[in-house]
Amino acid sequence: MTRKCRVVLLLCAVLLLTFALSACSNREKEDDKLSLDQVIELSGKGNELTWEDFEKFSSTDIGSGLHILRYEVDENYYLLIGGGSKDIEPMYIYLINANDPDAYIDIRTDDVNSFISK
Repeated sequence: MTRKCRVVLLLCAVLLLTFALSACSNREKEDDKLSLDQVIELSGKGNELTWEDFEKFSSTDIGSGLHILRYEVDENYYLLIGGGSKDIEPMYIYLINANDPDAYIDIRTDDVNSFISK
């Protein structure tokens, strides 16, 4: 086998490995997405919910001066957790209707199942 063939094969192997790792990475990110079922389950903790309960899920930090994390749930809902510091309990944990941002509940105190069945 010529040197040129070995280089081409090596480059092909590197590209294949890169694509495979990229696919695994995308799958892990999808698995980290907060689901509506998980929101319902977490809401059972009520006022005992903390920032740590949501650490394993992917989020976007949208706060400026405050800690506000946005969790995409599905095409109909997203969740916002906000507060002054992650060292104290969140000020709110809102499940928000993506089609009507004025329609939301705090999952610690309100009934998630009633909200999503509307």
